[in-house]
Amino acid sequence: MMGYCLNSLGRKQEALISFLKTLEVDSTNLSAGINGYNISKEIKHDSFEKFKRYLDQWETEGILGEEEKVYIK
Repeated sequence: MMGYCLNSLGRKQEALISFLKTLEVDSTNLSAGINGYNISKEIKHDSFEKFKRYLDQWETEGILGEEEKVYIK
């Protein structure tokens, strides 16, 4: 939630930090992973690979379904 709000305010780097903190607590939080991936890709942030690893892991584990993939940019 915090990451989403920070991103809405244009505070993208802070949003990325918030999404990463969320994933530390809940490593299956698809919203944090997808939003973090999209933002890090958009601003070419060095956390991009970390978010990509989460998405790759979820896909391998069957957690990331087709209905969630539509949100990945």
